[in-house]
Order: sequence, then C-alpha cells, then structure tokens
Amino acid sequence: MLLLPNNTNELGFTKRAPNLELNLISFIDVNLMLFVFFVLAGRLEHPDPIPVNPPTAQTGVASHDAQQVLVISKDGDMLLNGVIVNDKMILPLLKKAYKDGDKALTLKVDAALPASILTKIIRKLQDAGVKDIALVTEPR
Repeated sequence: MLLLPNNTNELGFTKRAPNLELNLISFIDVNLMLFVFFVLAGRLEHPDPIPVNPPTAQTGVASHDAQQVLVISKDGDMLLNGVIVNDKMILPLLKKAYKDGDKALTLKVDAALPASILTKIIRKLQDAGVKDIALVTEPR
C-alpha cells in the first residue's frame, strides 16, 4: 500500500484549496439587469408646468387613465395633454381627439378655482363630446 501526503489525491496530483472569493462579475451583471428592467418598466410622471393643488376628498374610486388630461390652475390657465390652451381652443381639439375612440377625460383642477368657472368648463367638455370625466382628488 502506497501512502500519499495529505495534499495529494489518488493520482498523485496536489489538491488546490477551494476558491473562497465571491464572483463579483455575475453579481454586478444581475444587479445591472434588474436596474435596467425597473428603469424601463417604471412609469415616470412629469410634473405639470402649471402648479395645481387638487381638492381633497374623504372617499374616492380609482379611475382608469384617460388619454386626454386637462389641467386647470387656480387662475384659469389650462393645459391639455401638456399643451397650453385657452377656452376657444378646447372645443375643436377635443372634438378632433374624440372623433372615434374613448370619450374619457381626466380633469386635474386646483382646489382654489371658483366653481362657476369649473362648471363652464365642464359644459364645454360635454359639448365637445366628453362622456366620462374623472376629477383628480387627494385623500384627506
């Protein structure tokens, strides 16, 4: 019987110590892929150019995202899908947008806007063919 030293195997080759260091390359690759996924999958919302503080509400229902978004400041300044508009421009733009398709609109209004101005705007929206208006509110 042949006796071999402790650091050799049965073929006579010396054994290597196990590699105990972490493979950081694969760790970095996985983290980079996760980062790219969340950047692409996440939806970044741009702030409105017009500052708006929506009214508060005790109750509410989650609404679908309409393609058309109308933002109205307390001074009556309006944005339709990020474009500054006035009272006379809303009707033709919405009629063109609602020619065929979903007739929903998300309305983001400042809480300090007088109700009389808001009702006039809602009437114009109804004249343009808007069937479903969702008012954005914040919970109390």
